[in-house]
Amino acid sequence: MTADIDFNVAASAKTEIDQQLYQTALDFLVTNEPEQYLEVKLSFESYKALEEQARNIYGDKKYPDVDYCETSSTVTIYTIPTYLHGHISAVLQNELCNAVGDVLKRNGRQQLAAHVRPSGESTERARWGQHRASKTPDGGIVYEIEEDSTLTVVIETGVSEVYEKLKENMTVWLEGTECGTCILVCLTETPKYRSPKPGAIQCSDSGFRMSVGTFSRASSHGPFGPYIHKGHTWFHVLESAFAELYKRDAFSGKISSQKYQLVRDGNYVLGEDEVDLGLIIGDFIPTDESAVADIRSTPIQLSGEVISEVLRAGIARTAFQRFSSLL
Repeated sequence: MTADIDFNVAASAKTEIDQQLYQTALDFLVTNEPEQYLEVKLSFESYKALEEQARNIYGDKKYPDVDYCETSSTVTIYTIPTYLHGHISAVLQNELCNAVGDVLKRNGRQQLAAHVRPSGESTERARWGQHRASKTPDGGIVYEIEEDSTLTVVIETGVSEVYEKLKENMTVWLEGTECGTCILVCLTETPKYRSPKPGAIQCSDSGFRMSVGTFSRASSHGPFGPYIHKGHTWFHVLESAFAELYKRDAFSGKISSQKYQLVRDGNYVLGEDEVDLGLIIGDFIPTDESAVADIRSTPIQLSGEVISEVLRAGIARTAFQRFSSLL
């Protein structure tokens, strides 16, 4: 016997589930606990309502960030990450722009250097191709000529707990946009940070005026942690860090990746000389720009010393951010 299906009841049940998940997402959005993310399956209408709620509560602030992938009907909410994430993305994109500019100038193409610009936490969103996803990268590089802007390189930064999600982001950017190169920076803090209990940290007036530099000098016990102050560890140890380069072949569309270890067992392993992370000038300039046809394969290198300092400064500021947020 085949059971009769009441489609009105089925639709109502689906709507009820959507409403429950919407409320879960809204509660997460309002709580806005730092360094968290949530994925829920919602209708596009519920996503738009959630996005509007975020604007009403937080205005134009980048975080919490509400992303949507139409192919899987999945909403992802990211709350504010540690300073380490934003610092790495911001400095890395600037250093890459400088390195590209240096190569262009050495090869007599200095007029092109001004077109290679950092995108920051770009307002560019991946709405093209089969993924039709709404996403905002942590950072990246754009090639701009007048009103035309092409996103060429995306930078995503995160912790090891969300590594698989970061890899999914790479696929969205490489298969769903014109971007052909992605840099994923993955970090592992060991053990995982835990906030102190409310009221556990007592601070004098001088604590409110403490700068990040003063805090670092008072609390640092090593170049990559730990940072201990007022009896609490504000950053443990950067146990591991690596950069993973993803590229889409312009002809076959095949995606390849290569991993480069930066920190292993709490120690920096790159050295301070120029570092080749597999990037070339052609990664930063669209394929239809004929002015660089003869130098597309020229390597783009970064200073190992700069990469080390980026990580160290990010750790120090992350520790200070966690401490100062409780004052």
